[in-house]
Amino acid sequence: MKLLEREPYIAELETTLAQVVAGEGRIVFVSGEAGIGKTSLIEAFTGRHSASLPVHWGACDSLFTPRPFGPLHDMAAQLHKDLPELLASDSQNTEIFTIVLGALQQQTAIVVFEDVHWADEATLDLLRFLGRRIMRIPILLLLTYRDDELSPQHPLRRVLGDLVTSPSAQRILLKPLSEDGVRALVNDRPINVFDLHAKTGGNPFFITEILANPISKIPLNVRDAILARTARLSPSAEAVLQAAAVIGMRIESWLLAEVTGAEAHFLEECMAAGILQSQGDALSFRHELTHQAFLDTLSPQRLLVLHRLVLDSLRSDPVTRQDMSRLAHHAEAAGDRASVLEFAPIAAQQASAASAHRAAASLYALALKYAETLPLSDHANLLEAYAWESNLIDRQDETIASRRKAIELWCAVANPIKEGENLAYLTMALLTHGEGNEAQKCCRAAIQILEKHPPGKELALAYRNQALLESINRNLSEAAFLAEKAVALAEQFGDARILAMAYDTLGSNWLSTDFDRGSEYLKRCLDIAQKAGLEARVATVYANLGSVACDLYRFETAEFYLSEGITYCAERDLDLVRFYLLSCQAMTYMYLGRWREVVEAANEIIAHPAISVHNRLPALVALGRLRARQGETEAFDLLMRALEIASVSDHFENIAPVRAALAEEAWLEGNCERALSEVRVLYNLAVSKKHPWLAGEAAFWLWKCGGQPEQFDWMAKPFTLQIAGQWQAAADEWERLSCPYEQARALADGDAQAQLLALKMFERLGAHLPADALREGLQNTRTKKIPRKPRSSTRENPFGLTERQVEILSLLVKGLSNTKISNHLHISPKTTDHHVSAILEKMNLHSREEAAALARTHPFFSEK
Repeated sequence: MKLLEREPYIAELETTLAQVVAGEGRIVFVSGEAGIGKTSLIEAFTGRHSASLPVHWGACDSLFTPRPFGPLHDMAAQLHKDLPELLASDSQNTEIFTIVLGALQQQTAIVVFEDVHWADEATLDLLRFLGRRIMRIPILLLLTYRDDELSPQHPLRRVLGDLVTSPSAQRILLKPLSEDGVRALVNDRPINVFDLHAKTGGNPFFITEILANPISKIPLNVRDAILARTARLSPSAEAVLQAAAVIGMRIESWLLAEVTGAEAHFLEECMAAGILQSQGDALSFRHELTHQAFLDTLSPQRLLVLHRLVLDSLRSDPVTRQDMSRLAHHAEAAGDRASVLEFAPIAAQQASAASAHRAAASLYALALKYAETLPLSDHANLLEAYAWESNLIDRQDETIASRRKAIELWCAVANPIKEGENLAYLTMALLTHGEGNEAQKCCRAAIQILEKHPPGKELALAYRNQALLESINRNLSEAAFLAEKAVALAEQFGDARILAMAYDTLGSNWLSTDFDRGSEYLKRCLDIAQKAGLEARVATVYANLGSVACDLYRFETAEFYLSEGITYCAERDLDLVRFYLLSCQAMTYMYLGRWREVVEAANEIIAHPAISVHNRLPALVALGRLRARQGETEAFDLLMRALEIASVSDHFENIAPVRAALAEEAWLEGNCERALSEVRVLYNLAVSKKHPWLAGEAAFWLWKCGGQPEQFDWMAKPFTLQIAGQWQAAADEWERLSCPYEQARALADGDAQAQLLALKMFERLGAHLPADALREGLQNTRTKKIPRKPRSSTRENPFGLTERQVEILSLLVKGLSNTKISNHLHISPKTTDHHVSAILEKMNLHSREEAAALARTHPFFSEK
């Protein structure tokens, strides 16, 4: 069939390739529904250049658990002679990434990754790695995916979010054929064009399937159209197609011959019918929809037989028997329990080594379906491995259930050391799940069991976890004592993982009272973790430095560590820590006055159904506090949800910030009685823990509600200054800390000029409730030159720009270049480029000049 209505897309690709040939790499995302013609478009385009440029092509598989670097295997031999061996081994991702990057830097090429909506995590990490360096690689990287198969939590969305705003990235969304396009395909056939277009939605694949086998009535769906094509095939040809469907989208010729035996020579009939096609040294279905349609026709018994034949052939071949994910897939479908237990755990270990933790968890879950026949200790080891991977992807319900079951099994085989070790790990899962009291009981039980036996790394782990629980409750001396005991034991028994965890806890414990000393311990943790390849522990160092810096009002330091940590975790699929970092980032942005980014970060966390309550809490507090300042009614509900979570854990670091936020919300609503009921609890708790910032804030709200709280010299200075009536000094302190809302709140206690400045700052932030209250107070004192209340249309950001993007747009208005913007804001030129591209995309404009011109005339920006 002729490729219709795709000339503009081809032209766009040609223009992009010319830029690549000129020395600037580019990445193009080609999307559309199944059957829209993504592959046909790429084949047509690459066909024009295959004689002059290398074309490397890899496809992702729609397996239950795709193998790590699936599409890279397809092109490995072309890229580098050592790459196939590296992929077959347990090599680190960084080594593979380096080899691929070096190979692609050698010459201009076109690289295609097809169907990346099915990509495994390791492949997505590779694409993110290449995408961030694409300008320095002379390749045109083409990625195809089905945009209608991406759920809000689909891993590909993170890759798109990271890369699409780059100046080197572009998107092509393929549209269905128009009626004219369908008419051209129909030509002189006796088919109603309008009816065909309406029923197929202009989907090219659906249309061509119908035209390939014209019948009196247009089928209702594409599956019926595909199966109509096979109506005249011989039974033997149908048997070949069935075997091919079970093998997969890509079919090795030798494998199909082995499975089909004497019927193999009917392959030519399948190819003549246009159902199968040659693809290099293998075969493939013309489309995944065709593959799936034939697979769906097979009876359960026929599927069982074919999967057993495929499994036997794969395991007998020296090459294919190395693909453990594929073997596990066919073993399960064949009902071969022993083979599942043989292959799935090895495949899971390989996936975990490639940082594909979701795939690893799925493979361990597959093995556990059949683990009841294993010896109890082997079953327990599988449960431990599954719990570890589930924890890394923040599936805490699964983690807790697996640890509990493992504890039962170790108890049954009388292994108290393993029982105690799993109790220690269960402690952390319960804590993350918001079950603080249960975590305390669990940790005490672990220590009680393990102290009855010679000390080992397991007791070190239990001491470390108890130290963490004490630190959370601000029992800092006891926490330091236990953490040091854990360090000593971990060093004695040479366990790098637990040693890093112990230094992590020791450092975090010291941060709140001696930030520099705590940082030194954490740097030691970081050094141990990096040398031992402990990615998750490296991530927690970022989390601890970022969250404690936020807790101590060191917000610029917090922003640095949180942003670095989020990038680190996203590249390694460490969702457990990434979600917590993102939640803390929402809190940091609230204090820094970047409120639109608060909403973006917090909503990503709150809307995600699978995120643990521990990771959800800071985001709820940040968004609840923000909405209170904006005068939004949802503020109270958000904060009550946070209180419900915090009350379950009953830990100071969880309860206190929620009480502080509720006190502010009540005060903003003019309900001093409710504010006092919140803050009295907070004040006594914070003073007993000697927390300078939370105790200072509690004293501040007591004072605001008419009380005379006792103050201490260790309380945070900005709060005590304002209580003492030194509003200007307090405002200066808040400005030094980069907290514009708190600065405005201090100025609001000052003279008329200070109050007018506070009003302007409140309005700029969008703090409507305190702004309206302050304006009313100024009007009552007959202050002159009070700014008019902005129209509601100018209070709303019309383009959904983040606070940082609004800031950059204001500098564009002033005519600053990207380099000067970077210097002004102390950010990298690449970051500035990304922000400018995002601004243009959100404003639907093509140049920075257009953006600046629109900003000069729009009422929202004129007030900035």
